[in-house]
Amino acid sequence: MEVGRRVKTFVALLGGLAAVCAASALIGPGLGPAASARALAEFFGGGVLPADEYAVILVRLTRLGAAVCVGVALATVGTSLQALLRNPLADPYILGIAAGGGFGAAVATVLGLSGGVAAFSAVNVFAFVGALAAVGAGVVVARAAGILSVHALLLAGVMVGAFFTSLILLVLAVVPARDQHAVFLWLMGDLANPDITPLKVGFTAAVVGVCAGLFVVLARPLDLIALGEESAFHLGLSVERFKLVILACGALATASAVALVGPIGFVGIVVPHALRRVMGPRHLPLLTAAALGGASLVAVGDVLVRAAADYLSMPIVPVGVFTALIGAPYFLAILRRRGY
Repeated sequence: MEVGRRVKTFVALLGGLAAVCAASALIGPGLGPAASARALAEFFGGGVLPADEYAVILVRLTRLGAAVCVGVALATVGTSLQALLRNPLADPYILGIAAGGGFGAAVATVLGLSGGVAAFSAVNVFAFVGALAAVGAGVVVARAAGILSVHALLLAGVMVGAFFTSLILLVLAVVPARDQHAVFLWLMGDLANPDITPLKVGFTAAVVGVCAGLFVVLARPLDLIALGEESAFHLGLSVERFKLVILACGALATASAVALVGPIGFVGIVVPHALRRVMGPRHLPLLTAAALGGASLVAVGDVLVRAAADYLSMPIVPVGVFTALIGAPYFLAILRRRGY
């Protein structure tokens, strides 16, 4: 019965993701669905498209790729951290990753830096470094006693996040208004950023793919660590080393996502928690389902904000606003159900 339910869930998730990908390619400003379908056929068929149609299709496919990468990263990292910290409310940004990345992006933006490594803008590079620096600071503080305590890690992450958030506010307080607007959009998780290119999406996809694959390979140890550190140790798991591997992999995947589009909240909480009730506690099926669910959620948000912009003739709202509107009530429902 449980296996059949898992199979049905996988089929539904795959079908949903396929439908969302089709909608993402067909819906949006610039081209109607019929014209988009024809342009896509020409695009993938090797035909020659007018410059304006080619640009629209390329932008949509790039946004779709970015949405899928970010969704997979946040959902799989959230699933893994919830097992590691044994807390269903753990989030990929709980270690201060979003705040560190935001500070790096803010500094690069206000300094007017451009260019970077491998065609990446300075904003991407600074955000990536800032996110990893935040995680590193949290781990160093948490290991002050020689053992990486999950409780100390949570507290250190909150403090590091608060510190970098204060630095972001300090930067915004002393920069011109035009730079403030750009930073604010980035901090809301903006897939409409013209700096998101196919090359950047491809690089992020490679990093996220490796990290998500490692999580799947470590699904069995995640099952053990979720039972408790002492139980996992007695069952042969090198607990301290395993913590560092999961944290490093999670930080790398999340930092890559943050560097690409900015922080998009609640995906790492909502998706694993919703699917755990259907897929059960085992992490091999749960991680796979979470990857599909996370990709679908971010892609759905992107389709809806683009459709709303097209229908209402308004600017495109950052997709991070959509995930917050969905995730915040769900988060409160979790708290109420658990009696917090």
